[in-house]
Amino acid sequence: MPDSQITIIASDARFKGEMHFEGAARIMGACEGSISTPGTIEIAKGGRCNARVDAQRIMVDGHAEGELIGRERIELLPNAHVRADIAAGNLIVQDGASFVGHCSVGPDAVTKAGTGAQQQRRTAPETPPSRSEPQPEAIETRPVRPASQPAKVEAAAPAQHTPPKADLQSDWMRLAQGATDTQKRTG
Repeated sequence: MPDSQITIIASDARFKGEMHFEGAARIMGACEGSISTPGTIEIAKGGRCNARVDAQRIMVDGHAEGELIGRERIELLPNAHVRADIAAGNLIVQDGASFVGHCSVGPDAVTKAGTGAQQQRRTAPETPPSRSEPQPEAIETRPVRPASQPAKVEAAAPAQHTPPKADLQSDWMRLAQGATDTQKRTG
């Protein structure tokens, strides 16, 4: 992280509530609520965050749920598991990351996300959406293999024949009979 000050939330720490950092923060533990900084938030591998995260840059290599607003960019690293609505200036999804939620990318997306969330907090408590309003469906995205890498195709293994149980029992019976015959001859 390029920020000069880094606050680390250790893997054994659990926070619930509203957090604001003046510099960067690396979350290795668990956080719930809202997190904001003019710098970078990193949800490290093993870290869990169920919050509204608003930062200049967000890097996720752990688990994140809620709402992520990356004013400059959001980067989902290979171990990221994200179930959130994302608004980002730029979005980078590395191979191996998983994302389920709504996604808006570009300068307009970040502006709308910031003002919409502020207005929502000033209004009355949340009410469930009416059934007459169409609700957007969540879209699951997966990384796409670059065209320069050919896809590996593996042939299915040929089915192996498993003898019926009756055949297995008769094999055991023949083996037992053979052992008995041998004992009779030697004994």
